[in-house]
Amino acid sequence: MKKANTHWYLRRRVAIAMTALPVAALALMPALGGGSFAGTARAEEPEIAEVQFGQPAISSMTPTFGPASGGTIVTVYGANLGWATNVAVGGAWASFSVINENTIQLVTPQHAVGTYYVQAWTPGGVTELTASALFTYTSSTPDAGYAVTGMTPRYGPTTGGTVVMFTGTNLWNTANVTVDGVNVPWIWSGGAIYATMPAHAKGLANVSFHPAAGGVVPAPYPFAYTNNGGVLDIFGISPSYGPTWGGTVVTLNGFGFSYADGVFVDGVPATYSVLSDNVIQLVTPAHAAGIANITVYDGANSTTAVNLFTYTDFYYPGNPAVGIIRPVLTSITPDNGAAVGTHPVVLRGSNLTETKSITVDGVRIPFVRISDSELWLTMPLHIPGLVTVTVYNSNGTTASIGFRYNDTRPEGPKAYDPSVGYPWK
Repeated sequence: MKKANTHWYLRRRVAIAMTALPVAALALMPALGGGSFAGTARAEEPEIAEVQFGQPAISSMTPTFGPASGGTIVTVYGANLGWATNVAVGGAWASFSVINENTIQLVTPQHAVGTYYVQAWTPGGVTELTASALFTYTSSTPDAGYAVTGMTPRYGPTTGGTVVMFTGTNLWNTANVTVDGVNVPWIWSGGAIYATMPAHAKGLANVSFHPAAGGVVPAPYPFAYTNNGGVLDIFGISPSYGPTWGGTVVTLNGFGFSYADGVFVDGVPATYSVLSDNVIQLVTPAHAAGIANITVYDGANSTTAVNLFTYTDFYYPGNPAVGIIRPVLTSITPDNGAAVGTHPVVLRGSNLTETKSITVDGVRIPFVRISDSELWLTMPLHIPGLVTVTVYNSNGTTASIGFRYNDTRPEGPKAYDPSVGYPWK
């Protein structure tokens, strides 16, 4: 079978196979224009669609070094990282958030000095141990008395150019200043360092100071690059999916959350907790299937994470099915038949590729999948009346249509009528 292509949310590999029908039913199928059937007649459950995710990969990271005490915010770029379930640095679990399909952001855990691999786990597998996934822990003990204690402002536009003043002690002994590992221009004046922030993608960036005596000293806060250069922004969300009935605990990573006074999902209030200026946790309310926006308010300001959270119709823990398509039935031909016999029928509609089973008034019957819009089956013997034919998709969604069994039994003997005599005369 040809391997499925990689796709952001979900790929399904469906091997279209014919489910054999009972011998009596097979004899009737050519009448529907389907030709002959070969093989042993047996009833079996049709195949289930296989959910498949692309292999995750890490192509680059920034920065690639940080202090052994941990706390470095690392942006990881690659492929198929959007469904990450776990991330580790040198075998130690790291907190992280999903930025987009191919990007995640992690916070390094505490670790011994040395160079280690960063790995991400997704339903599609685990990232390989390559040079592009190496992170180096450096000594976190600089020269005595060197410290960075103040920083203003703490945010600015993604276009760069913001001049940030850093205060502390012994800053005159600074060798260089970096933002996510990249050297930036700076000057020392009046006991403070003034560094010019470079252009950077939206999100948090690490500002680090490198004393001449060695070691690395991080700034007291990461610098927040915001799209609007404002005081409130959302950078990432984890997880990025959940069931329509709500109840998913979602972590928002961003900036300026300390004074948040409201969190809404498509206008519906959500319960939430402010964990820090950069982290909010909320519980999703119930919502129809589809993509939703999450908005954080702090009174005078607001920021919205657009199209970052997806509500799903059907939810597989640890293996989410996003963008579920429901089956649709538009006709059954013929739509009626005699109760004394079996009847070959054709179901037509759409989104029928993933049909797992079909029932008639709750009783499962064999069927043949012809295409995404057509199914063949044989209606079994049944008492006269209207019955319900239901199609079940592998993702748990259903569609139904009616079929009528007609009473075609011959009339019984007529009663004697004196005005006409016996009916047989």
